[in-house]
Amino acid sequence: LKATKALLQIEQIKRINVVIGAVYNHDNIFSLKKEYEHINIYRDVTENELFAIIKKSNIAIAPASTILFELLAVNTPVLSGYVADNQKSLYLYLTVPTILAYNCSACQRTFQSIVLIIF
Repeated sequence: LKATKALLQIEQIKRINVVIGAVYNHDNIFSLKKEYEHINIYRDVTENELFAIIKKSNIAIAPASTILFELLAVNTPVLSGYVADNQKSLYLYLTVPTILAYNCSACQRTFQSIVLIIF
């Protein structure tokens, strides 16, 4: 929710695609959707649906979990961090400069559409 609210403050972002898992049970994100028409919420999507959402987004915000591998595999620029102890080692490993450089060429784009993945 914090990330979504922060993204709403950036005028250049024209669409925010929020992907949530089946067990996500916070209603606040749905309240934001009612206020802002450029927020799209996708819940409990299939792998094909997730791929389509990622491909129509310029950048992703996601935790350092298995979804991070999927985003990197399709060359999507990612802002990541860890929210659980079991994500910390992956996050620290992927912040090595040589790995970040792999995905930096895509950072030259204008980011008008963003996907925010919350599980």
